[in-house]
Amino acid sequence: MLLDLLRSPGALTDVVVPEHVGGQVAFDALLREGLLHPIDAPGTGPAPVALRLTAADDATARAAALRHVGARAVVPAGAPLPSGAVVSLQTALWVHVGGALPVTVHVSRATAGRPPLPRPGLTWHELRLQAQDIEVCGGLALTTPVRTAADLALLLPLPVARRHLAGILAYVDPDEVVARLTAQPRSGRAQQLVRSVADAQSWSAGVSCAREPVSR
Repeated sequence: MLLDLLRSPGALTDVVVPEHVGGQVAFDALLREGLLHPIDAPGTGPAPVALRLTAADDATARAAALRHVGARAVVPAGAPLPSGAVVSLQTALWVHVGGALPVTVHVSRATAGRPPLPRPGLTWHELRLQAQDIEVCGGLALTTPVRTAADLALLLPLPVARRHLAGILAYVDPDEVVARLTAQPRSGRAQQLVRSVADAQSWSAGVSCAREPVSR
């Protein structure tokens, strides 16, 4: 039975790849039957990695999966995540709260240096990260939820930023995000946006059930 494949010694982790279950044919069958949760971006073809259903909503498992396959999660010939890269922006948002994986892996550097060479499936951003802006989750370095929210508000077009902030501000203190933005030049609009989205969520919470944070 297909479920027996998930009991094999190689598959006893939250992150599952074809070699864990005897090859691509068995892996694809498990995906078709809904016995695994695929990790792939819309329109990118078969997933090279998946999660057990019990880990589908777990941020640590999503981080471990992305670390395992790098940009192959979004591009078949995608590059591995380079040493020193920090996952950021929309990809960090995906790790933190789930949803749809972006069609490129957004990364930054923890330290200053020469601009990296272009690599398939990776989009680089110069964010001037500080130590407190970075955390490690599932072996993956990524921007913290507060820094991720600040970057989304500051760098993305307004409608896109508003949509993404509506997801992540349920799990962070908006005041912390605004405080982080005060250190950034020309961040007045971003600060107002964070407050606006947070205020809208506060009003909504008063007339509907409160959202519970995802497991981390």
